[in-house]
Amino acid sequence: MDQNPYAGPGAVAADPQGVGMNTHDVAKAQRMLLLSILASLVGNVLMNTNALVGVLMIPVALAIAVFSIWCVYKLCKALSLGPVLWIIAMFIPLINLICLVILNQKATTYLKSQGLKVGLLGAKV
Repeated sequence: MDQNPYAGPGAVAADPQGVGMNTHDVAKAQRMLLLSILASLVGNVLMNTNALVGVLMIPVALAIAVFSIWCVYKLCKALSLGPVLWIIAMFIPLINLICLVILNQKATTYLKSQGLKVGLLGAKV
C-alpha cells in the first residue's frame, strides 16, 4: 500500500540519439550564433553599398546586434560561462568579433568532445 498506483514509471527515459540536453542546447545556440555572425557580415556589406540603403539598414543593423547579444547569452548559458563580460565585450568594435570567434571555438570543442560532427553552421542535432 506504500506505492501510488497513479505514479509514472521510475525509470529515466533514454535519449534516442545519445545526445544530452546540454549538448543539444550548445549545438542549437552555436548554430544561432553562427547565423548572427552571417547576418552581421551581410548587414555590414549592405550598409556600405549605397547611402540610401545604408540609412534603411540602420534598424536592421540594430536588430542584428540585439540578436547577436541574445545568441551570446544563450551560448554562454549552455556552456556554463558567465555571460556578463561576454555581453559587455559585444559593445566594443572588433573585440566583439573576436569574442564571437572564441565562443564559437569553445562550443565546437565541447561538441566534438561529445562525439558530434561539427560543420560550417554547427552540429546537426
